Amino acid sequence: MRTTYLYFLAVVCAVVLSSCDDEEQITLQGFNENADIELITTQSNVELTADNSSDLALQFAWDISDFTLSKYSLAANSMTYELQFSLDSLFSDPATVSVSGSSCSFTGGTLNTAINQLSLEGSVSYLFYIRLSVSAGSNIDPIYSNVVNVTITPYEIDYTSMYLSTSTSVSDVFSSLYSPDEDGEYTGFVTTPSNWYNFYFISGDGTAYGNTAVSGTAFNLTTDASMWNCWFPGTSGCHYVTMSTNDMDWTATWVSSMTVSGDHASGTLSFSSSTSQWSGTVTATSDNANIVLQTTGNRYDKNSGDSGYSEYTFFLFGDGTGATTGTLSFSETETAGYIVVPEAGTYTLTIDLSDPKAYTYTLSEGTVVTPDYPDQLYLHDRSDADTYYATLYPRTDHVYECFYSGSAWQSFYFTSSTSMSEGTIYGYTGSNQYAISSASAENFSSSDLWAFWFDYDVANYYFIQANLESKTWTPEVVNGFYVTGNFNGWSTSANPMAYNSETKKWTATCEITDTQYGLQILPDISGEDDMWSNKMASVSGDEGSGELDWYSRTGSTNIPVPEPGTYVITIDLSNSGKYTYSVVKQ
Repeated sequence: MRTTYLYFLAVVCAVVLSSCDDEEQITLQGFNENADIELITTQSNVELTADNSSDLALQFAWDISDFTLSKYSLAANSMTYELQFSLDSLFSDPATVSVSGSSCSFTGGTLNTAINQLSLEGSVSYLFYIRLSVSAGSNIDPIYSNVVNVTITPYEIDYTSMYLSTSTSVSDVFSSLYSPDEDGEYTGFVTTPSNWYNFYFISGDGTAYGNTAVSGTAFNLTTDASMWNCWFPGTSGCHYVTMSTNDMDWTATWVSSMTVSGDHASGTLSFSSSTSQWSGTVTATSDNANIVLQTTGNRYDKNSGDSGYSEYTFFLFGDGTGATTGTLSFSETETAGYIVVPEAGTYTLTIDLSDPKAYTYTLSEGTVVTPDYPDQLYLHDRSDADTYYATLYPRTDHVYECFYSGSAWQSFYFTSSTSMSEGTIYGYTGSNQYAISSASAENFSSSDLWAFWFDYDVANYYFIQANLESKTWTPEVVNGFYVTGNFNGWSTSANPMAYNSETKKWTATCEITDTQYGLQILPDISGEDDMWSNKMASVSGDEGSGELDWYSRTGSTNIPVPEPGTYVITIDLSNSGKYTYSVVKQ
């Protein structure tokens, strides 16, 4: 952003009112007289872009301390303030923004929205005349501050897109919806990596939409600062999402499968979260067979809430041209239009719904090749063929995981067998050690693949994930775990757990006086500010002991505590096939 700073003393001022009760009236001298209001701004030239819409763009401060009480009778809370942005010095048709206090700040997005009340062209510089208007009532003429000039270059607001972000910032966008008519009604398909995935809606002008912060209103929206994040109910994967800024609500339909139907064709498509694509084998029994895609999903909305759903059926159609690639249309009813298979045979159909502006398909000859993934992976010593240190189990979509206490600069391979003399060995080639390559264990040499390593000069406790579909792996440093619940005000630091390197378990002793809502386990993972997004809880709500998992994965219940007392809470994460917990009263 191009800026010219005008340094000025901070202005913190207000109309000084003597204390009064609800019925006491005060008077203010200065309306319709030339009382001074000094308006100051921080910059004289501001260039706005969508990329800097979250950054601070422009600040104003004003001094109204010269007002004295005398002439007009008015209630103490009756004055209103607004900033006026005009393209001419006469302020014939200004854009207005209500303000309060003695200063205000604009981000790039809020400033762009404010001045676009004047229907401006994007990427064009405009000289603005800006003043503060102070009004004491509808029957009293307002008074105005001095006029300041600021050159502002706005950006064009795209109201065709509604973004989904893990925060209220556009910098954390992970998907989007589309409104071709720019009418506030948005649709699209969204991939969620985990259950109960949290997010906000962000409009093209930077406005954030979240939950109304009222229990039982999971699909109602608000823009209030007190809003909660929204969340996807139930299972991860593919969701058809609608969002309305007119009705201030949204819906999510979880889609588990798609059926290929037609006069002479059949098949079923499955979804890959890693690629956000649907694919499957289609069999056509005649030339020019017509394909229609149909699915019935679980629809969640403001009527069902996040604990129930209704069935929702929709169709996807091709343009009927017989092309092997093309676009798809969405419909709630079965209408004319097909994907045409030119000749009888077996084909692979791939559907990409990630771009809400253009759903696409690809039809290719042959069947879908399903990779043969191992049942588990082993974190294997790089030089000892028979020594491995941890087992990684596949928990979702060919993503293997484990917790592991690793030493400084420790190097290793992933393997499909407990011995490096058989199966498949996974390492890397090239310069990126987080990209997985593979080689057969038969006649394997270390020159075939480089070993992975922990890029730290100290020992750490890690959460490791290896994705054989996307061929990537990640080691996240876990600084510790904390027990939280009503008993400690849901604190993220009051009750840390200690790690025992011999038993490979984490424990904490807690005095629990309030058992309502039970307990959760919060991991402190380096680089992640929100501990709550990674919380762990009971899979089945078992008392005493049970299976532990990521809350986002299973929609788990909290760990129950039967009665007040002193408890030793233990979690065992050494077996990634089944994490466990125990709660033992002392």
